[in-house]
Amino acid sequence: MSDLPGIYDFFDEGGILSKAFDGFEFRDGQLQMSLLVQKAYEENAIAVIEAGTGIGKSFAYLVPALINSRKHDEIEKTVIATATKNLQLQLSSKDIPQLFDASGESCNVCVLFGRSNYICIRRLEEILRSDPLFSDDQDTEIGKLKHFASETETGLFQDIHFRISEELISSCSSDPDFCYGGKCPYMRECFYFKAKRAATRADIIITNHHLLFTDAASRMESGCEYSSDGGVLPAFSRLVIDEAHNIEQNATDLFSGVYSGYNVSRQMNHILANRYGKNESMLDTLGRFCTDDTSVPAIKEQANSLKIKMSTLDVFLSSLLQDRKLTSLLIQDPKSEGLAPFYPVAEEVVKQASVLVSMMKDFAKNLKYSEDDELFVDGFTSLVSRVNSAFATLEQFTDKDHWTDDVHFIRATRVKKELVFEICISPVSIADKMRQSIFAKLKTVICTSATLNLNDDFAYWSSRVGLPATDRQVLKLTVQSPFDYEHYLLLLTPSDAPEFKESESEAFTAYVASATLEAISSSGGGALVLFTSYKMMQDVYARIHLDIEKQKINTMIQGTLGRFQLLKDFKEDADSVLFATSSFWEGIDAPGNTLRLVIIVKLPFQAPTEPILKARVRRIEEEGGSGFFQLSLPDATMKLKQGFGRLIRNKTDKGIVLILDSRVITKNYGQYMLHALPPSYNPETDTKGISDKIENFLFSGGR
Repeated sequence: MSDLPGIYDFFDEGGILSKAFDGFEFRDGQLQMSLLVQKAYEENAIAVIEAGTGIGKSFAYLVPALINSRKHDEIEKTVIATATKNLQLQLSSKDIPQLFDASGESCNVCVLFGRSNYICIRRLEEILRSDPLFSDDQDTEIGKLKHFASETETGLFQDIHFRISEELISSCSSDPDFCYGGKCPYMRECFYFKAKRAATRADIIITNHHLLFTDAASRMESGCEYSSDGGVLPAFSRLVIDEAHNIEQNATDLFSGVYSGYNVSRQMNHILANRYGKNESMLDTLGRFCTDDTSVPAIKEQANSLKIKMSTLDVFLSSLLQDRKLTSLLIQDPKSEGLAPFYPVAEEVVKQASVLVSMMKDFAKNLKYSEDDELFVDGFTSLVSRVNSAFATLEQFTDKDHWTDDVHFIRATRVKKELVFEICISPVSIADKMRQSIFAKLKTVICTSATLNLNDDFAYWSSRVGLPATDRQVLKLTVQSPFDYEHYLLLLTPSDAPEFKESESEAFTAYVASATLEAISSSGGGALVLFTSYKMMQDVYARIHLDIEKQKINTMIQGTLGRFQLLKDFKEDADSVLFATSSFWEGIDAPGNTLRLVIIVKLPFQAPTEPILKARVRRIEEEGGSGFFQLSLPDATMKLKQGFGRLIRNKTDKGIVLILDSRVITKNYGQYMLHALPPSYNPETDTKGISDKIENFLFSGGR
């Protein structure tokens, strides 16, 4: 094969990309970004790059990765980690094929998802054999899944285009505790291991933050170097982290320990509840191999006793939060009087769990089974270990004499409308872990996003993720968006908007409802309304959605459908309105007239009572800093940039961002936040002037 072209050959005017794509425009920022990425490859450096919307950052890092793939060295492979599946799929199904087609060059590329995303053929076959009548009926979900599994190349649940229950997914997903490994008769066809084998052969692996940090944590714990295939991911030495503004949050989630009675019960049910398509549990089936008839009833009795204790603990946690009118509580003093009743209850749960695990281990030891059933018994013992580890965080939490400086807290959250109580231990900082496990270990690390630099030379973001790292060169670049925000984006910040106060939340909600209805009526829909609170979102929606729908404008609200379906419906209806919260502040790409108005109801400050934030603020202030200016404000500003960036997605997009939080103009820090946004047209206005300005900007060609 001929020598691969260089960076300039791809990106320069008249180059490969301009010849391949109609309407391709030379973007100096894209060229500069790609040159810096290549420099990081050549000099074994770290690169931090903010690339504004429209730069084409995917091609900018994919081209150097493609060039590097020609070294034909197994450990020279590049891992590209994204925060969202959407970007994973965009890279694998759109960007990389386009790049290969344009250049006539290629390399081995693999997309790797978390294990539970893949169908386990063996587990599916067991279900099919247990109910052959339904499995042959393609009107049933199991019949549809059987047909899908016989046709699919990937075995990914996300490729299924029909409704499938979570119970069935859980019963036939790939799971290490149910994996027979080399003894499995379906090892060669296994979708997960096919993906793993492809990843080993690949030059570029496209994965997600969760798998990346899981791999990093496992290597750090085991001492396995990145030159070895002993991690979750194959050996690699080059890393691109896209959507890098999410690193701190995603790494914190991965390095956290969580106990919840809800999740533990789900783990126990794998052993104790009837299996999908069967009238008996795994424990009942194994009971046939046991000579002691009392073992199974005794285990069930102990499990029921444990569940009662777990329910008692949930009741205590509920009252602990309700008495304080909180949804989460940071525990700063493990020996505080308010927690005194907690420890006996929690310690009893740990004790009862230990008894149950011991009983199940003894049960497994005394089973008399044939060689054919050995793998089934191995699956049982793996599940027992998983149940045991599920209580590890609770046991660590109850050991109040040996607490570390990690963040210890309790929170209530909703899972499918059910209130679930969690006991959590999270790192107060992930900086050291990132330095030790990633920045100090890999030859090249590229971190890129549209929102990393807050006009501070990346100082805030770098401090949160562990940069600079000792003895590592850090290259930096900020590339402004090529879009003309000053002429195509109208920023409205009404001066008479009320300031949100908990004591006056009703007045603020009423104002938001009124102003939102007026703005949507003026734009004719095509709006995304972003909230920081589910409660306020639901309240405002209830007040105005019927008035909006009377204007023949379709309304949608987060929680009624899955994220993917909501976004699909929103983009297909150019005049629709979507009411949404936190997860919709980023990752929405709706170019054109579909999205012409973004309403930001409140500045996205985290609640000061949020436990991890509160602990991190306290750490900063103990060291003599300002928790607000060093953490809360830049964190909110970065999220505001994400919400702001939903609007202009191509050169012809035009629209309005309306911020209904007066703090952005009445507080001194408001200018800091506005200054971090791309420069746009921001005329003085009050609420009465919103409607005219929207209509004039969108429909009369005026500014």
